[in-house]
Amino acid sequence: MRLKTILSIYLGFRCIELFCQAPTYGMAAHFGFIAPHNPEMVRLITGHSFGFSAHADWQTNGKANWQADYYYPSHRLDYIFIHTGNLRQLGYQHALTYQIRLPLDRAINRQQMLLGL
Repeated sequence: MRLKTILSIYLGFRCIELFCQAPTYGMAAHFGFIAPHNPEMVRLITGHSFGFSAHADWQTNGKANWQADYYYPSHRLDYIFIHTGNLRQLGYQHALTYQIRLPLDRAINRQQMLLGL
């Protein structure tokens, strides 16, 4: 039931984004596994992890001089929730990050660099 609710919310936001030229929010689904970066971690991996992330963007308007110099970057607030696959020992993961998206050129399909804190 919980997975159906998460997928419904995710698809709802995705459909809204289709009608926006420049979305100011969005969601993404995540699925994978925890990589055993240490031999002791192997016993902790009991299942696949899944989760979602939601973000909100604010476009700069060029009032500050540095914004025009860096091709009008945008600010982002991002929340990530991950079910680790081993609730007893690893639990859930939550993260709230601030990010700034710096365009690298002025092209329409411009490349961007995302810096987060």
